[in-house]
Amino acid sequence: MNTCPKCGSQWWCGHGDDGEYSMEIKDSGARVEFPSGMVRDVEDGKVDYTLILDGPMFERWAVHLTKGAVKYQKRNWMKADSQDELERFKRSALRHLIQWLRGDLDEDHAAAIFFNINGAEYVKALLIQPASKGNEDPVLSNPDPPLLEGDGSFDNPYRMV
Repeated sequence: MNTCPKCGSQWWCGHGDDGEYSMEIKDSGARVEFPSGMVRDVEDGKVDYTLILDGPMFERWAVHLTKGAVKYQKRNWMKADSQDELERFKRSALRHLIQWLRGDLDEDHAAAIFFNINGAEYVKALLIQPASKGNEDPVLSNPDPPLLEGDGSFDNPYRMV
């Protein structure tokens, strides 16, 4: 794992290679002023994460994760870091997809599909090298990722502990 020379973090902390804080504040140059007088950069072209809250799946996925945390432990799935575990997530996602398509109601197969695809993408990100320094998503930043043969030595961009 990479370790920050200044704070010892094993996660991207914003300090540069020299240990100095190097995170910038991005600026589009455009501004919006609120009635209170507060001024902010515009939101044009920025991801609107609130859209994932629409529909039933966000809550169902959270319930699925909560039940898993009780059964195993919180974030147990985030221990996965191998090709075998990636393949297990893929097999489980496919199995739950078939069960969902079939209309099986014995468990929340749609939430299980979300869980397993998220787990697969999480492990995939660990197994490939990031395209650049910083906290850029190595999967999203590389439209043609290499075969999954990395040593997983870069820091985990998804761990939220």
